Amino acid sequence: MDELRANLYQAARSLCSTDHDQEALSVSVEADELSQQLIATESDPLALATLAWARELLVEGQQLVFEALAGNGCGTQARRVLQEAAWLLLAALL
Repeated sequence: MDELRANLYQAARSLCSTDHDQEALSVSVEADELSQQLIATESDPLALATLAWARELLVEGQQLVFEALAGNGCGTQARRVLQEAAWLLLAALL
């Protein structure tokens, strides 16, 4: 596993285990950046589609975290969406 994939794997694992909104936001931004880099080099169409889907969920989750941090949303829902994104990222790495 190359360094990019290893870093994305670690970020996805962190997203699966975090219980804090601010940490989830930070890790999701890192995971999004890493997934963009992987999309630029990936050739497998299924992995590309899975990464694109995961990125959509990362963006949605980040918006929900912002709302939760502003007191206008539920952090639990945000973390759930980010965990779904993390599972997709892990699947794309297979």
